[in-house]
Amino acid sequence: MSNRLPQLKSQLAATDSPILRRALLQQIAVENLRIEIRACRNCPLGRIRKHACPMTGPTHGRAQMVIVGEAPGAVEDREGEPFIGKSGMKLNECLEKAGTHRRNVAIMNTLACRPPDNRNPEPSELAACRPLFDKQLRMARTWVGVALGGYALANVLGLPRDSIRVHDYLEKPVWKDGMIWFGTYHPSYALRNPHAEVEIVLSLKAALALRLGDAQFPPMSWGSNQKTRDAEELVVLSELDILGKNAVVMGKFMQKNGWCYGHSEVLGGQILVVLDADKPRKKIPLTLLRLPTYTLAELVRIGEAGAARGGWNKTDMRRLHMVKVEFGGEVIA
Repeated sequence: MSNRLPQLKSQLAATDSPILRRALLQQIAVENLRIEIRACRNCPLGRIRKHACPMTGPTHGRAQMVIVGEAPGAVEDREGEPFIGKSGMKLNECLEKAGTHRRNVAIMNTLACRPPDNRNPEPSELAACRPLFDKQLRMARTWVGVALGGYALANVLGLPRDSIRVHDYLEKPVWKDGMIWFGTYHPSYALRNPHAEVEIVLSLKAALALRLGDAQFPPMSWGSNQKTRDAEELVVLSELDILGKNAVVMGKFMQKNGWCYGHSEVLGGQILVVLDADKPRKKIPLTLLRLPTYTLAELVRIGEAGAARGGWNKTDMRRLHMVKVEFGGEVIA
């Protein structure tokens, strides 16, 4: 918990190297954020804790992944660092079994302060901590994350806690606002249930493989010998067309059939679009069912989120599509 800021500023003043100056400025930004978190009193927890627990590990894109837990425990509250108690030791074991090490990942919690008696976080506490949580996530600058437990998963996906069951998200990653998240059990659960450790390791392995592979997955292609049954069925989508002129063509066909398919230039492959994922797909040809499937609502959310950001870049969209193609996961824009 030592304040490294004076030393970093001294080193910055003493160097003329542009590369070293950039690295020092990044470290100073991280240290300033940690100081801000340790001084936070935005909710009652800030007045009863011993120490806040800011994010640890590499930042600015150097981390293999970001790992998010629920809240600090007694040991973390005493020492001011996340995941260093029994759950932290179990997490370290899982990371090593997955083929990496704690020093390679960024680690943080949804709450920076310990709730009394390790009770569950309250909505008001999560809301108060969210701005600093988001700052830490942006500081990490990685695009793959693992959420440990239901509260962490609900927080990163922006969903109500009671709508989340961790079991439903095992081996089913979710794309959310440019990041791919894997949900799995909390290490504290694995202390009591050994089978949960296997799932944690699998999620960490999947996230690590995805991150180190750097999204080099080929786009889907029909091949030259396959034709569309009806020219009206082929709708060429683009990032703007999701909410633009082709949405009208899509809408007319989907009202008639409940689905349509086409090639998305933005997503880099062919997709099947359905009105309602829960309705039977009796009218959909079997050859189309192998395509990654989006609901119309998902495409609208993606388009709206992209418009709000000034457009999605191709890398973000390829990663989004990879969640569908490789994992059959979900998209929450």
